[in-house]
Amino acid sequence: MDYYREKYVEDRSKIMDVTEILLEYVKQNETNFKLLKNISEIERIRESFLRKKFEIVITGDSKVGKSTFINKLVNKNVLPTSPTKVITYIKHSDYTHSIEGTKIHLKNGEIITIDNEKLVELSESDISEIEYLEVFLDSNFLKEGVAIIDTPSITTLSKVQEDNIDTQIKEASAHIFLCSADQGGCTAEVNFIQDKEQYINKTLFAVNKMDLIHPEEEGEIIDAMIMNFDLKTTEHLFLMSIHNDENPMIAIKKQLEQVIFGDDKLKKEIAEAYKTISRHYALLIKENLLKTKEELENDAFFKKIDDDMNALFKKMRNNLK
Repeated sequence: MDYYREKYVEDRSKIMDVTEILLEYVKQNETNFKLLKNISEIERIRESFLRKKFEIVITGDSKVGKSTFINKLVNKNVLPTSPTKVITYIKHSDYTHSIEGTKIHLKNGEIITIDNEKLVELSESDISEIEYLEVFLDSNFLKEGVAIIDTPSITTLSKVQEDNIDTQIKEASAHIFLCSADQGGCTAEVNFIQDKEQYINKTLFAVNKMDLIHPEEEGEIIDAMIMNFDLKTTEHLFLMSIHNDENPMIAIKKQLEQVIFGDDKLKKEIAEAYKTISRHYALLIKENLLKTKEELENDAFFKKIDDDMNALFKKMRNNLK
């Protein structure tokens, strides 16, 4: 199930290791050789993969089970099941030095930190003063920079919120649209999806509350979803009952792994990073900035550079096939 994520982690680890070795070598020897042109490219690559985020935007109408769905994704009952009124970012607690908690960003610019358990105690008056929330969790699902963006009901969005969510979906790695089997494809939902038509390839449709539907009507639900949302394939369509069946959640997580970490754009970015690092290594050799091959073999530090680069070349060739 985690193949795509594991492959990405392996690639990122290799890129980080080699860039750190090259940067360390340049730092230790900066007074002994000509300055390597564009070493900033190596630094940029390292920072890019160090800070890379994979955001998943969750949208849907009220009472379709968005909060329960997210709680299942992160395997923690952290979000209140009452309707979401503000945009909420759910991130790994690595961002807060492994400390779980919620940062409340108020409209006046003030930031208040509370325990996650206190989220259910926020009143309507409290929420009216909030710009957005950041919830930090120790969840395996949120590792490697994965973040979830929970959004208010599509029928209660202000113009500012709607524009913000549109930007979030545009920039996100994946979008999950949650609807209910007993009302899926209503006018508000159809209009919302039509406005996001250009993002359909990274949108997963989760139809919740299938336990309310007679088994014989399942085919009708699928046909209605395909027609109402103009779907070309059922590959991104998931029928589920959050409370009664874990299998759809497993399938959705698996599909998310592929959409996020198996993305062609990400693969191209990794391949380009390999090529850039390899090119700079060749420049170092060409300009005699590194020691000779014989010296490399007698020096553990420089031999590590050589070994890592050989492995990098091999991986680069495999990625370009």
